[in-house]
Amino acid sequence: MKILFILFLLTGCESAKQNSTSPLTDTINVKVNESFTIKLSTSMGTGYSWMPVDSSYKKNIIIDSVVVVNNIEGKDDGADTQVFYLHALQKSTTVLHFIRKRPWESNHKADKEKKLTIVAQ
Repeated sequence: MKILFILFLLTGCESAKQNSTSPLTDTINVKVNESFTIKLSTSMGTGYSWMPVDSSYKKNIIIDSVVVVNNIEGKDDGADTQVFYLHALQKSTTVLHFIRKRPWESNHKADKEKKLTIVAQ
């Protein structure tokens, strides 16, 4: 499952290059004002979804929209994929920190997290 998640993430950036810098953080290189995507694997039927941890990224990056692609591989009980469509507003290096949890369970910890360093040039 971890390999599938990494494959989705690696293929998820249009016009972006990724270099793995650590197990929890990937670096994505993008151009200012060009769209790019981030794809994160989840299981929407269980109520889990990905969301940014804070809003500190908003001065440099905008999330234009988020869509869910159900069972992208077409397998029985296959994972869903949340696709985040974004673009960088200015040259910057910004960390996007995502957590996966059930939004209505405010007292529960996230079951997964992902940090991405976005380098906009």
